[in-house]
Amino acid sequence: VCEISGPPGCCPVDLHTLIEQRGRLAEADARQIYARLVLAVKAAHDVGIALRSIKPETIQVWQPPAGGWEVALCDLFCAATVDETEEDGNSLRGLCGTPEFCAPEVVLFFWADRMAQPPPAYGPMADIWALGICLHVMLCGCFPFQTSVEEEELLRTINTAQFQFNDPGWRRVSHDALDLVSQLLERDPNDRPYLE
Repeated sequence: VCEISGPPGCCPVDLHTLIEQRGRLAEADARQIYARLVLAVKAAHDVGIALRSIKPETIQVWQPPAGGWEVALCDLFCAATVDETEEDGNSLRGLCGTPEFCAPEVVLFFWADRMAQPPPAYGPMADIWALGICLHVMLCGCFPFQTSVEEEELLRTINTAQFQFNDPGWRRVSHDALDLVSQLLERDPNDRPYLE
Protein backbone atom coordinates (compact mmCIF):
# COMPACT_ATOMS: atom_id res chain seq x y z
CA VAL A 1 0.00 0.00 0.00
CA CYS A 2 1.37 3.41 -0.86
CA GLU A 3 0.18 6.96 -0.91
CA ILE A 4 0.21 8.56 -4.32
CA SER A 5 1.67 12.00 -4.52
CA GLY A 6 3.04 13.68 -7.57
CA PRO A 7 5.99 16.05 -7.59
CA PRO A 8 5.61 19.33 -5.70
CA GLY A 9 2.86 21.38 -7.25
CA CYS A 10 1.19 18.32 -8.81
CA CYS A 11 -1.97 16.95 -7.30
CA PRO A 12 -3.12 13.50 -8.44
CA VAL A 13 -6.81 13.21 -9.25
CA ASP A 14 -8.81 10.15 -10.21
CA LEU A 15 -9.52 9.90 -13.93
CA HIS A 16 -13.27 9.89 -13.29
CA THR A 17 -13.07 13.33 -11.68
CA LEU A 18 -10.90 14.65 -14.51
CA ILE A 19 -13.43 13.44 -17.10
CA GLU A 20 -16.32 14.94 -15.12
CA GLN A 21 -14.49 18.28 -14.92
CA ARG A 22 -13.78 18.37 -18.65
CA GLY A 23 -16.79 16.51 -20.04
CA ARG A 24 -14.40 14.42 -22.12
CA LEU A 25 -10.66 14.45 -22.71
CA ALA A 26 -8.91 15.86 -25.74
CA GLU A 27 -7.68 13.00 -27.89
CA ALA A 28 -4.03 13.94 -27.26
CA ASP A 29 -4.55 13.76 -23.48
CA ALA A 30 -6.54 10.52 -23.74
CA ARG A 31 -3.77 9.02 -25.90
CA GLN A 32 -1.08 9.82 -23.33
CA ILE A 33 -3.13 8.58 -20.38
CA TYR A 34 -4.21 5.45 -22.25
CA ALA A 35 -0.61 4.63 -23.25
CA ARG A 36 0.52 4.91 -19.61
CA LEU A 37 -2.47 2.86 -18.48
CA VAL A 38 -1.66 0.10 -20.97
CA LEU A 39 1.91 -0.06 -19.64
CA ALA A 40 0.62 -0.40 -16.07
CA VAL A 41 -1.83 -3.16 -17.02
CA LYS A 42 0.84 -4.95 -19.07
CA ALA A 43 3.18 -4.86 -16.08
CA ALA A 44 0.51 -6.63 -14.00
CA HIS A 45 -0.19 -9.18 -16.74
CA ASP A 46 3.54 -9.86 -17.18
CA VAL A 47 3.70 -11.10 -13.57
CA GLY A 48 0.52 -13.18 -13.88
CA ILE A 49 -1.99 -10.75 -12.36
CA ALA A 50 -5.38 -9.93 -13.87
CA LEU A 51 -6.71 -6.68 -12.39
CA ARG A 52 -10.46 -7.25 -12.98
CA SER A 53 -11.52 -3.77 -11.84
CA ILE A 54 -10.03 -1.19 -14.18
CA LYS A 55 -12.19 1.93 -14.22
CA PRO A 56 -11.60 5.70 -14.14
CA GLU A 57 -12.31 5.79 -10.39
CA THR A 58 -9.30 3.51 -9.75
CA ILE A 59 -6.88 5.38 -12.01
CA GLN A 60 -4.95 8.31 -10.55
CA VAL A 61 -3.54 10.81 -13.05
CA TRP A 62 -1.39 13.91 -12.76
CA GLN A 63 0.66 16.22 -14.96
CA PRO A 64 4.29 16.60 -13.91
CA PRO A 65 5.98 19.98 -14.45
CA ALA A 66 7.77 18.61 -17.53
CA GLY A 67 4.38 17.97 -19.19
CA GLY A 68 2.53 14.89 -20.28
CA TRP A 69 0.59 12.63 -17.95
CA GLU A 70 1.50 10.12 -15.26
CA VAL A 71 -0.81 7.28 -14.23
CA ALA A 72 -1.12 5.00 -11.21
CA LEU A 73 -3.56 2.15 -10.68
CA CYS A 74 -5.23 2.06 -7.25
CA ASP A 75 -7.77 0.00 -5.34
CA LEU A 76 -6.74 -3.41 -6.66
CA PHE A 77 -9.09 -5.41 -4.43
CA CYS A 78 -10.35 -7.52 -7.36
CA ALA A 79 -6.89 -8.41 -8.71
CA ALA A 80 -6.17 -12.12 -8.92
CA THR A 81 -3.31 -14.39 -9.86
CA VAL A 82 -3.80 -16.13 -13.18
CA ASP A 83 -3.00 -19.84 -13.40
CA GLU A 84 -0.50 -19.89 -16.26
CA THR A 85 -0.99 -23.65 -16.72
CA GLU A 86 -4.50 -22.99 -18.06
CA GLU A 87 -4.98 -22.20 -21.75
CA ASP A 88 -4.50 -18.43 -22.30
CA GLY A 89 -4.42 -17.98 -18.52
CA ASN A 90 -8.19 -18.52 -18.39
CA SER A 91 -8.44 -19.60 -14.76
CA LEU A 92 -10.65 -16.89 -13.24
CA ARG A 93 -14.27 -17.33 -12.26
CA GLY A 94 -17.01 -15.19 -10.83
CA LEU A 95 -18.57 -11.80 -11.38
CA CYS A 96 -15.99 -9.32 -10.16
CA GLY A 97 -15.64 -5.57 -10.64
CA THR A 98 -18.03 -2.79 -11.58
CA PRO A 99 -20.66 -4.07 -14.07
CA GLU A 100 -20.17 -1.22 -16.59
CA PHE A 101 -16.51 -2.25 -17.03
CA CYS A 102 -16.96 -6.06 -16.98
CA ALA A 103 -16.25 -7.99 -20.17
CA PRO A 104 -18.89 -10.28 -21.72
CA GLU A 105 -17.04 -13.38 -20.49
CA VAL A 106 -17.25 -12.01 -16.95
CA VAL A 107 -20.92 -10.95 -17.01
CA LEU A 108 -21.89 -14.53 -17.88
CA PHE A 109 -21.30 -15.32 -14.21
CA PHE A 110 -24.36 -13.19 -13.36
CA TRP A 111 -26.46 -16.04 -14.76
CA ALA A 112 -24.21 -18.91 -13.57
CA ASP A 113 -26.79 -20.28 -11.15
CA ARG A 114 -29.36 -20.49 -13.99
CA MET A 115 -27.07 -22.29 -16.43
CA ALA A 116 -26.86 -26.05 -16.93
CA GLN A 117 -23.07 -25.78 -16.82
CA PRO A 118 -20.95 -23.05 -15.30
CA PRO A 119 -19.59 -20.42 -17.69
CA PRO A 120 -16.05 -20.99 -18.92
CA ALA A 121 -13.23 -19.45 -16.93
CA TYR A 122 -11.81 -16.16 -18.18
CA GLY A 123 -8.41 -14.54 -18.06
CA PRO A 124 -6.51 -11.28 -18.38
CA MET A 125 -8.18 -10.41 -21.69
CA ALA A 126 -11.12 -9.21 -19.60
CA ASP A 127 -8.84 -6.31 -18.61
CA ILE A 128 -8.47 -5.40 -22.29
CA TRP A 129 -12.25 -4.94 -22.48
CA ALA A 130 -12.13 -2.65 -19.44
CA LEU A 131 -9.38 -0.62 -21.15
CA GLY A 132 -11.73 -0.20 -24.12
CA ILE A 133 -14.56 1.05 -21.92
CA CYS A 134 -12.15 3.45 -20.18
CA LEU A 135 -10.89 4.78 -23.52
CA HIS A 136 -14.47 5.24 -24.77
CA VAL A 137 -15.36 7.18 -21.62
CA MET A 138 -12.19 9.31 -21.89
CA LEU A 139 -12.91 10.24 -25.51
CA CYS A 140 -16.67 10.77 -25.32
CA GLY A 141 -17.46 11.28 -21.66
CA CYS A 142 -20.05 8.49 -21.79
CA PHE A 143 -20.39 4.71 -22.01
CA PRO A 144 -21.04 2.90 -25.30
CA PHE A 145 -24.32 1.64 -23.82
CA GLN A 146 -27.18 2.84 -21.65
CA THR A 147 -26.24 2.62 -17.96
CA SER A 148 -29.47 3.90 -16.42
CA VAL A 149 -31.19 0.53 -16.75
CA GLU A 150 -31.66 -2.42 -14.41
CA GLU A 151 -28.45 -4.35 -13.78
CA GLU A 152 -29.60 -7.48 -15.63
CA GLU A 153 -30.49 -5.45 -18.73
CA LEU A 154 -27.12 -3.69 -18.58
CA LEU A 155 -25.32 -7.04 -18.35
CA ARG A 156 -27.34 -8.43 -21.28
CA THR A 157 -26.33 -5.43 -23.37
CA ILE A 158 -22.67 -5.92 -22.44
CA ASN A 159 -22.93 -9.63 -23.21
CA THR A 160 -24.09 -8.92 -26.78
CA ALA A 161 -21.26 -6.39 -27.29
CA GLN A 162 -23.20 -4.69 -30.06
CA PHE A 163 -22.59 -1.03 -29.45
CA GLN A 164 -23.29 1.98 -31.61
CA PHE A 165 -20.88 4.88 -31.74
CA ASN A 166 -23.62 7.45 -32.29
CA ASP A 167 -22.61 9.87 -29.55
CA PRO A 168 -21.86 13.31 -31.01
CA GLY A 169 -18.48 13.19 -29.25
CA TRP A 170 -17.24 10.68 -31.83
CA ARG A 171 -17.38 13.36 -34.54
CA ARG A 172 -14.38 15.01 -32.86
CA VAL A 173 -12.38 11.79 -32.54
CA SER A 174 -10.05 10.31 -35.15
CA HIS A 175 -10.92 7.19 -37.09
CA ASP A 176 -7.86 5.48 -35.53
CA ALA A 177 -9.22 6.08 -32.02
CA LEU A 178 -12.65 4.75 -32.99
CA ASP A 179 -11.02 1.70 -34.57
CA LEU A 180 -8.98 1.02 -31.41
CA VAL A 181 -12.06 1.23 -29.17
CA SER A 182 -13.90 -1.13 -31.54
CA GLN A 183 -11.03 -3.65 -31.36
CA LEU A 184 -10.86 -3.47 -27.57
CA LEU A 185 -14.62 -4.05 -27.28
CA GLU A 186 -14.73 -7.26 -29.32
CA ARG A 187 -17.07 -9.78 -27.71
CA ASP A 188 -14.65 -12.70 -28.19
CA PRO A 189 -11.60 -12.14 -25.97
CA ASN A 190 -9.40 -13.85 -28.58
CA ASP A 191 -10.28 -11.10 -31.06
CA ARG A 192 -9.10 -8.30 -28.75
CA PRO A 193 -5.56 -6.97 -29.14
CA TYR A 194 -2.83 -8.31 -26.89
CA LEU A 195 -0.68 -6.00 -24.81
CA GLU A 196 2.78 -6.32 -26.30
